[in-house]
Amino acid sequence: MTEGPVQWLERQAQDSSQALALVLPDGEGISFKAFYDHVVAEAERIRCEGDGRLVTIQASAFDLATLLFAAPLAGCALMPLDPNMPVETRRSFDLMAASPTPFSPLPPDPEAVHLVIATSGTTGAPKGVMLTGANLAASALASRQRIGLEPGDRWLACLPLFHIGGLSILTRCMEAGATAVLQEGFREEAVYAALQKKAITHLSLVPTMLLRLLEAWGDRPPPNSLKHVLVGGAALSAPLARRAQKAGWPLSPTYGMSETASQCATLSPMPPNWREGQVGPLLDGFEASFQDERLKLRGPAVMAGYLTADRRPGEGLLDGWFVTNDLVQLGAGDSLEVLGRTDDVLVSGGENVHPAVVESALANCCGVEEVAVAGIKDQRWGDCLVALYIGSAPAEAVARDAASKLKGAYKPKQIIGVSALPRNSLGKLDRKALGKLAKEKATLL
Repeated sequence: MTEGPVQWLERQAQDSSQALALVLPDGEGISFKAFYDHVVAEAERIRCEGDGRLVTIQASAFDLATLLFAAPLAGCALMPLDPNMPVETRRSFDLMAASPTPFSPLPPDPEAVHLVIATSGTTGAPKGVMLTGANLAASALASRQRIGLEPGDRWLACLPLFHIGGLSILTRCMEAGATAVLQEGFREEAVYAALQKKAITHLSLVPTMLLRLLEAWGDRPPPNSLKHVLVGGAALSAPLARRAQKAGWPLSPTYGMSETASQCATLSPMPPNWREGQVGPLLDGFEASFQDERLKLRGPAVMAGYLTADRRPGEGLLDGWFVTNDLVQLGAGDSLEVLGRTDDVLVSGGENVHPAVVESALANCCGVEEVAVAGIKDQRWGDCLVALYIGSAPAEAVARDAASKLKGAYKPKQIIGVSALPRNSLGKLDRKALGKLAKEKATLL
């Protein structure tokens, strides 16, 4: 049977029992043996509940790290949710997880679902990406082959652990016998201190975080211990990349998504003549093809399917292929170059945000008759959210009302009143024209 992350943890607890599995935000180190014992105890607690599911709204980084391994050991799957997610969207995911059908048998089977990642998909409709232990294992092994990760290395986990980008750090470290250094989200000063004092070798960032670090660091080079900085989750701009390269940051542009268990292509190291959109060759195990100019992917790390009531695999796949909404071309050496997206999903600060989710919340604000959300390209945010609305309420009042409904990446950076929203001949919202109007009206850039 193929080993999965739970089996890796058990093996590390036996073979490298006193080596550090985790460093907690307070600086406390936890050995592989101590972490394994804690996971087993947590699995026993979960098993007693006996509902075959697990949904987490908000938990500490250590709790989520524990649940990633304890849930499948207990016969269910972890489904972590963004605490900033709008209430109605969160309720949809709660309903998805409420099915009495169990996720997996006991003991944990790598072919069973271990993790469900919440996503808005490409239509704004809530979806849960089902990832098996084998998916997570294939992703971790392929990542290690591309960028390297060894016992004694330390990967700083400052990405949110309700995203696959954050959780995949844990599985990679578990497979390699490396240490995951946990933080409670991203704060420049905390990352700065960790890089200085904790011998960090690997770091995962979205472009927004990279920019904030450069500004906080004063464009100085990072410590010599830092070997790889994976940058993904949103488009990396050429000016930002050049600035980081000049300062000596070891960047590796990467491309992936929840449906591929994180990384599926990585360019390491970044060449001096790098161009925007270049993300390197596919990782081992992935196959690529094209459908209507969209990239489609197949391989052992590709999801089991989107979550359904009966947990059956295959939903969202076509003969094992996952069709993305990204326009991609192949360059020299089969290196991928991402040209853009075919859908309306915005990526703000590395977070996928569908306009329909934000528009639904803003439409309920007092004095708002119609509303539409666009993204303006911005070096810091990727897509900077701007809301345009028709209504009698002052923009300041709408912004105050919106602040109680929308948090984090879902909160527009500016809310602007307009006399009309651009529509096509069928009366449908013209998203392209909306983007132009937002850029004309916005004053935040």
